[in-house]
Amino acid sequence: MGSLIASRHKSAMKRLSAAALLALLPIQFFAEQPASDPLAFVDPMIGTGPEGRTFPGATAPFGMVQLSPDTDATCQIRECYDHAAGYSYNDPTIQGVSHTHFSGAGHSDLGDILVMPQVREVKLDPGDPKQPGSGYRQRFSHDTEKASPGYYAVTLADSGIRRTSREREETLALRREVAEAIATRDPARARAAMESHFANSIGEMLRDQF
Repeated sequence: MGSLIASRHKSAMKRLSAAALLALLPIQFFAEQPASDPLAFVDPMIGTGPEGRTFPGATAPFGMVQLSPDTDATCQIRECYDHAAGYSYNDPTIQGVSHTHFSGAGHSDLGDILVMPQVREVKLDPGDPKQPGSGYRQRFSHDTEKASPGYYAVTLADSGIRRTSREREETLALRREVAEAIATRDPARARAAMESHFANSIGEMLRDQF
């Protein structure tokens, strides 16, 4: 009788050990798989809609420059809360690309040195965001946008210029803006509109073109 109980006990232990081994196999299998790039799961467009107040442009961690598009940089103070970071997903036009931003702002700030390449007729005012063609702002489509950590690109529909920014190239952004306009369109009439700061409630608005 005792030997029968011992035999059954050993058999049960073997089955339990086998079950435990099988349970551990998936863990070992997944642990040995190469880790996927965590940056592939980052979407810089998250938060660019109303009340999110984030910007989608390229920046390095703790970088001094955050190159990103601004969809409306001249709105009045009480109309600018959705544009606190310069970019609002629902806007149909881009006013320019400026060099300083921060996400999650409670109020519009920064937006320094806004640059917008121009071809054909030179315009010194951004125009009405609801009336494309009334100024130097240009229409764009989200279908042409591509954003990933450290990279942003968009096609400006009115001129056909493809605007690209990368975190490692931000210091060359101003020169590249003008160079792209000259190289891809009419060299004799290429210009870049410039402004400093967005949200007219703070600071002084400066304009220049070259």
